Amino acid sequence: MIRTLDATKFNIIANDPEVKQWIGYNEDAVVDLTNVISDINNYCLLTDDEDGGYILHNLGDGLYVAHTLSLKSARGQPMADLMHEGFQFMFTTTDCLEISTLIPDGAIAAERWAKFAGFRNTFRRESFFNLNGNKVGGQFMTMTYSDWVYKAPKLKEAGETFHSFIEENIGHPNHPDDDIHDRFVGATILGCEENNAAKVINQYNRWALLAGYQPSTIVNASPLVINIGNALIQQTNGSMEILKVFEEHS
Repeated sequence: MIRTLDATKFNIIANDPEVKQWIGYNEDAVVDLTNVISDINNYCLLTDDEDGGYILHNLGDGLYVAHTLSLKSARGQPMADLMHEGFQFMFTTTDCLEISTLIPDGAIAAERWAKFAGFRNTFRRESFFNLNGNKVGGQFMTMTYSDWVYKAPKLKEAGETFHSFIEENIGHPNHPDDDIHDRFVGATILGCEENNAAKVINQYNRWALLAGYQPSTIVNASPLVINIGNALIQQTNGSMEILKVFEEHS
């Protein structure tokens, strides 16, 4: 994954005839994405070969709009790899809480790809999007932080590793095995490793209160110390240690 502020590669992709027809520019206009790509508030991510990418346009308050552009050479595994890596980056490293995307009517491949990525339908508008001189409708789709947690790779394994660490140090499991809890814990661990503890712990706690688990609290920001209910955990340099185990009271 390559983050860039240079529009050169994105402009080459966007002006390819197969891509350009879905962007909304007039047929004879040259697509220039410089203003969007050079904005430090946006996240513009390219494949390793720089032949496909995602533009995550920042609308504020954790909401981003995703635009997907890809030459034929990047379609398939390169874009799938970028999708997984890019969305993990957005949800664990940035303030991103929700990603929205628009599928213009007729963009069948784009709709199929959005569903594969984990987006879900939210609402649609009619006759508003300029496509080759015509006004067409479109389906808006979204992926929230929780949507991402439910399906993203690596999260369950990260959560299982954390629970094994806790069991080894405390001497007993916190609770029975729970795949979805592993996923939310895994996402939280990855976010903490990216120095984004306040965001990911807040998102974990929202889910935990709903699911019936004990919320966690940040005791100290630097070094990061978290109270998980039955123990204090310190995280430094990507590793964890138990600072204190709380006695259980019957």
